[in-house]
Amino acid sequence: MRRDARINGSCHTDDEYRPKAEEHRAESLVRRFDGLPGLTAKIRHTAAKIGGGSTPDITLSSRAIAIHVDTQSASAVEQQLRAHVPLSLAVLTMTTTS
Repeated sequence: MRRDARINGSCHTDDEYRPKAEEHRAESLVRRFDGLPGLTAKIRHTAAKIGGGSTPDITLSSRAIAIHVDTQSASAVEQQLRAHVPLSLAVLTMTTTS
């Protein structure tokens, strides 16, 4: 579904805002990592596949955060990140069980 928004009399589409919003979220996340000892975070421009079915080869421009931790291996960082319940799942679980 395509949505249009009018800002200052100009018409803009979701497609124009999506990359800007992703960039803003990525920059916000990288700023959270600034100043943490032994940790570096950088924004990487990526391409994300939108799915299978009738569009298996279609990709969209996206963003990723590359995290480097000086004191741990990549697999150790991955295990720690995967050990936590994602916030969206935690909220969903709390909402459905209350």
